[in-house]
Amino acid sequence: MTMIPIERVIIDAPFSSLLETQNIEVPPTHSILVKVNMCGICTSEQRVFKGTANKPYPYWGGHELFGCVEKIISKSKFNPGDYVALSLMPRCGICRYCLAGLDNHCAYVSRPNEFSQGPTGTRGFCNYITVPDERAFLLPDIPDETYIFVEPTACVLRSIEVAGSIGRNVGIIGTGTFGILHSIVLKQLGYNVILFGLERIYNQPICRMIDAYINIDDYAEGSMRPQIDAFFCTQYGEKGLVYALNMIERGGTIVLFQSIANESVVSIDYNKVHYKEIKIHGSIAHTKRNFQDAVSFVSRHNDLYKILSLKIYSKKEHLAAFQESITHKFNRVAISLSLIHISEPTRRSYIS
Repeated sequence: MTMIPIERVIIDAPFSSLLETQNIEVPPTHSILVKVNMCGICTSEQRVFKGTANKPYPYWGGHELFGCVEKIISKSKFNPGDYVALSLMPRCGICRYCLAGLDNHCAYVSRPNEFSQGPTGTRGFCNYITVPDERAFLLPDIPDETYIFVEPTACVLRSIEVAGSIGRNVGIIGTGTFGILHSIVLKQLGYNVILFGLERIYNQPICRMIDAYINIDDYAEGSMRPQIDAFFCTQYGEKGLVYALNMIERGGTIVLFQSIANESVVSIDYNKVHYKEIKIHGSIAHTKRNFQDAVSFVSRHNDLYKILSLKIYSKKEHLAAFQESITHKFNRVAISLSLIHISEPTRRSYIS
């Protein structure tokens, strides 16, 4: 068994994290060693940090990352020096879900485990990582900070794919990171995009590129309202879903993108779904194809991602990074794991 020394950040208890040096195994299927530039802190890691995720400790998370190929371990299509974004979801390729084009469900059902030791988690918070070729996606240029949003964008592309054929007018419930990302992608795909939030006045730069912003509390059922053919629920839990059910046009589509912590159960108006012929879909993670499409999308529309606020901490500031991430002041907080050239300063202040 091949072992390599790395530095990794793990969450060892609620509201606690540590940086440690460790020798880790290299599974025989892994083909490249990647020097990780940075890794974003997603909702799943935030919940583990807060102790609300029902996950065992220690937890080695991190799945929004990119870096540079350092070494070829075995036969690979990549070369040293290639910049890659990584999708760490295991996809066995042989289960019924992978064969049906639902490889995003493989990790949740088949649960292939390629590691014989170590903490649970996706293992992205580290300065070096090994992966098989199929989990690495070549970046078309030297990456800047916006490539931290490749994995979240892939999840958004899956959400839109799940919605299927929808009309021209779409509503986004929620003004958080994924509400903004849905707005960016859907607008570029040619839809009329209306963003719905709880803020009375919403001054984010995103308002300059969408068609309208509406405060949820200003609109009641039966009042004058825009005709929405599809809603994407990214925030506000049950309140957001109930609002979408009240506002959606007959025959419309609702996509439940947001997960709710602690497996909470929500109630909906069964008859409203029945009589209005509303289609409700869930959306989880992304397929391999979605990830490849996300790399292309972020590359083509790189400037649009500049409106997203990002704060980057060094690996030694890991605890501060996790603490900052749960304040939701920034669209993304990331941990810089190694020094790789990027085109902008390593800290970008919040964009109001």
